[in-house]
Order: sequence, then structure tokens, then C-alpha cells
Amino acid sequence: MFAKILIPIPISQLFTYKVPFFLENKINIGHRAIIPLGNRKIQTGIVLFLEKTQPAEIDTKEIKEIIDVPDEYPIFLTPQIKLLEQIAQYYLCTLGEVLHTALPSGFKINSKSIIQTNPEIDIYELESYNFNDLETKLIDILALKESISYDELDAQIGIKNPYKTIHSLIDKKIIFLFEQITEKYKPDTLKKIRLSPDYQAKEQITALFEKLKKKEPQTDILLFYVQEIMPHISVENNKKGMKKSKIEEKKLSKAALNTLLKNKIMEEFTEVVSRFPFIEKEQTEIILQDIQQQKLNEIVTAFESKNVVLFHGITGSGKTEIYIHLIQKEIATGKQVLYLLPELALTVQIVQRIRAFFGDIVGIYHSRFSAKEKVEVWKEIINGRFKIIVGTRSSIFLPFHSLSLIIVDEEHDASFKQTEASPHYNARDMAIFLAQEHTAKVLLGSATPSLESFFNAENKKYGLVTLHERFAQATLPTINLINVREEKKNKKMNG
Repeated sequence: MFAKILIPIPISQLFTYKVPFFLENKINIGHRAIIPLGNRKIQTGIVLFLEKTQPAEIDTKEIKEIIDVPDEYPIFLTPQIKLLEQIAQYYLCTLGEVLHTALPSGFKINSKSIIQTNPEIDIYELESYNFNDLETKLIDILALKESISYDELDAQIGIKNPYKTIHSLIDKKIIFLFEQITEKYKPDTLKKIRLSPDYQAKEQITALFEKLKKKEPQTDILLFYVQEIMPHISVENNKKGMKKSKIEEKKLSKAALNTLLKNKIMEEFTEVVSRFPFIEKEQTEIILQDIQQQKLNEIVTAFESKNVVLFHGITGSGKTEIYIHLIQKEIATGKQVLYLLPELALTVQIVQRIRAFFGDIVGIYHSRFSAKEKVEVWKEIINGRFKIIVGTRSSIFLPFHSLSLIIVDEEHDASFKQTEASPHYNARDMAIFLAQEHTAKVLLGSATPSLESFFNAENKKYGLVTLHERFAQATLPTINLINVREEKKNKKMNG
């Protein structure tokens, strides 16, 4: 099997790699692949095509093998791949540039060159070799360490580029040079303890207390654990265990705990924990006013004949409450919703309101997130925890599998357009393309619609719903137009 892989560098070329036998049943389109690039570099790519026949234009001897597929599931789905291709085509940039923007840096594999001595050679019996001073210095360093990275060597060997020295020793088969791969993303973990399965029944725990009655520090730990977890009542409770840090917080003996672990009375284990804590719902119902309910019905009706609807509602008209009702309708059928906002400042406010109503199924995605947080959001969408994403423009690249509604709030805002680096895409326009790939609907909301959206609505390409009344009959501010030039003249004349 052969794979064509897209790499996040500014080229459109796909690279062909051989799929090793052990990966044939594991690899699929959209999977992240770790691949060798050039003689030493290790790179991350995304599988775009899989073929069972060898490409005619490439000699089999020249095709390198994929090193590994690090994820259980593909991290790019077909609609995402189509979106990458559309952005590259529409904004005249390379496919690699688009992938570089879309792929969180936490998914990109790092590698560093490691130097290690040949295990078949005794490093202390090398008198027969004629080494120069730098080679001798490198051998002395490796005599003290099993291995050393190329970067560390720069400082220790005393020259800026030890390339010749290293390759001279490689030719003499004294050392090896290889790439050590490190994953940037690591999940957060929690150290926990629990009773061994041999001591879970009430009688077993009673016998254990009797056995340890003269060992007070161990008994104190055991008593604390039983009172907190009650393993004799619930096997499931014991399986979940207790945070190891609780023992330290209670100032119980670390040595006693280590003895319990050593004697296999208790066991230590690691639990992967989310960087995003569980959020409870705070609100169960949002009651719309008559005018809001009327506009909600108009939007639903407009979606029957149009895939995109422009919702022109003045500031303070209660658009967010209508959005929440639309989201609720989609979530009830097991679908996903993307709520796009132009700026981070708006995201915080909106997230609080959305989370109060929907709780733990709401995720956030924006540029201020760390690489690890971005990867975790990506994974939480794939595993089904997040059904609603509130985010800025880069959220369109996330791996939605059942997206049915995209809300683009403040659709006129220039922040939806990326201007700093290529690709210079407009997230609002690409959201409409993404919706087509998912057969989803798009609601463009604004108090001051963009000219192009308003033009499309006026010409019946988009549906149009307008709301010109403020929420709870709040009055609009009085606006007075003042000619500042005339005012200044009058001020001068009047002294």
C-alpha cells in the first residue's frame, strides 16, 4: 500500500510513502503520519490518498516508509480536506500553507538528532584508531554518557559545527546518529491510589486493619482512604481511587504509603484528566418574547428554501436568545453547531451565556489557547464530548463529523479575514463552503450587515429576516447629527 501525504510547508506537492505491513489495517485517509523527510528530518503529514498499486512515475527503491501513525482515529475528515483544497484554490496559495494554518502546532512532531556509541565497540579500547583532538574530545564525552543530542554537543565539544567530527566517527563505525521523535502534545495526568483488588470486601478490609494494628502510620492512611472512598460499599468507587496528593494534604506519612504500595496492599495508577473541567448547566429555559419567537419561526421557515439566511437584528434586540433556541433544536437531534465570533473579547461573554444553558458540551477554540489546549479541543470533538464550539475564525478547521448549523455573529466584522499571513482567507465565506460540505445551514447575524451579504439577501440568494425592536421594549438612544465645522465657526463668532 502507498500513501500520498500533505506536509504543512508552503508547497502543494504531495509526497508518496510506502505503508509498512504493520500499519496497513491502521491507516486511513485523514490520519496523521510521522514520516522521514530528506536524510535526517522527521515531519508530520496528513494522509490524503491511499493506493494499492505503486505509482508508475516513482522507483520503488526511492520510496521511503511511514514511521508511524500516532492517532487511533483520523484527525482530518473529508469535509475538512475539501475545505483545505477550496482555500488553496480560491485564495491562490499552496495546500501546505493552508495545512500549516489549520493544524495546531501540538500535532506537529519534533525530532532531535541523537549521537550514541556503537554497542559492539569497547569505547575504552580504541588506541588502534588515529583520532584527532576533536574526535578524542567527543569520545571522552560519550564515555561518560550513553548518548547525547546534537544540540548539546555544540556547547560541549567547543566548536559551532561538529558535523565533520561526527561524520568522521560515523565512517569509522564508532558512533551512530539517529533521530529521536518527541510528541509535543501530552495529556494532563493525575497520580492516584486505590486498594488492591485483594482487599475490597468488608471482611478483607477488617482483616487488613487487624494485620496492621501495630503499624499506626499505615493504619492512619488506610482508615482515611476507607472513610473517603468506602471501597467495601462500591467496587466502582475503589476503581476510581483517590488523588495521591490528598495523603500529603492530610500530612500522613509518605514512607507508610510507599510501604503499602510496596507490599501491594495499595496500588498507584495514573489517570488522564481533561484540561477543560466539567461545567454544570445553570439555566434550563430561555423564554422568548413574542417578537423574538416570530423571528425564530421566520428563520426556521427561511431555512426550508435557503441554505444561508441573513439575520439583520439591531443591537440589543436579543439575537443571542434566538441563537440559543436554534442551537437547542440541532443538539436535540444529535448534531453539532459552530458559533463563530470575530474577536476573543466577545467570545468570553458569549461562552458564559451558552455554557449556562448547555453546560459541558460547549467547547471554546481561539488563538490564545496553548498548543496543548488546541489539541485537546480537537480530540474532544472527535470523541464526542463537545457538540457546540464557540470560537474565532480558525474554528472552521475543526474535525466536525455531524455539523448542521453554523452561526456567524457580527458577520460584517473585518476580523473574520486573516490578513497577517497566507492564506488570507475569510472565515465567514469559508464557513458557507464548509456548510455545503456538511449539508448544514448558515445564519449570518449582524446589526450592520456587510454590503455583500445584504446584496445577496436582497437578490434572494440568501434568506433575510429583520428585527428592528429592542429586547424588552428598551428604547433606542436619541441620535443628533452635529456639523462640527459649523459649531466651531459659531463658537468663534460668539467669542
